Amino acid sequence: MVMTFEKSVNIPKFKIFLEELRRKYPYDNMILVMDNLAVHRSQHTVERMNELGFRYAWTPRYSPQ
Repeated sequence: MVMTFEKSVNIPKFKIFLEELRRKYPYDNMILVMDNLAVHRSQHTVERMNELGFRYAWTPRYSPQ
């Protein structure tokens, strides 16, 4: 799923993305693989991913592959 936002992504915008993703796929088991952007690793984001039932992982730091 793709969403676009004006200007850069922040925690509230990323949480909107997570909520829309869960709304679109309410019963699917999903794992989100993300880079190490601060928005992806914030405590608020992790708490929301847990509430929405997502599994998640981050790529290794400084890993262009």
